[in-house]
Amino acid sequence: MINLLPAGQKIKISNDYHNRRATAVGLLTMVVIFSGLVLLGAFYFSALIGLGASVGQEAVKNREESRGQYEHQLSELRQNLTLLKGLTSNNFSVEAIFEKLAKTKMAGIKIKALQYSLDDKGQVALKMQITATTRKIAVEYISNLKKMEEIADVVHPILIEAKNLSIPLELVLKK
Repeated sequence: MINLLPAGQKIKISNDYHNRRATAVGLLTMVVIFSGLVLLGAFYFSALIGLGASVGQEAVKNREESRGQYEHQLSELRQNLTLLKGLTSNNFSVEAIFEKLAKTKMAGIKIKALQYSLDDKGQVALKMQITATTRKIAVEYISNLKKMEEIADVVHPILIEAKNLSIPLELVLKK
């Protein structure tokens, strides 16, 4: 039927057809783009909400961890205060004991670490890490520590090596 129309109308119908087709394709493209934007926006906001929730959970977790650290530090401070209170009531000072330990140190002995603590029974314990050049020097130093009047007991491992010994010691102080 279109073949029966004059050439001017054929061109007009063809142009109308192409215009309608371009309009339909344009509208379809816009609908697809708009739908995609809506979906991307939904994903973005859901990710933001999820991120906000995870940040909130992480903040709560960090707060709980820092609270645990503070509680641990507080318990250590309480223990140290109890230790210092116990030391003052026992009529001897930690400084005096440290000085005596330093004076009994012999050539060939190095004191690497020194830590004091108070156990549940109120007994004060000093933990030392020493190094000795020979076993003979280490045995002599341990026997000198046992002779000190402030020390009730010296706990030490069996000395197996002959040279360059690293020895952990625990000194239990008298009350």
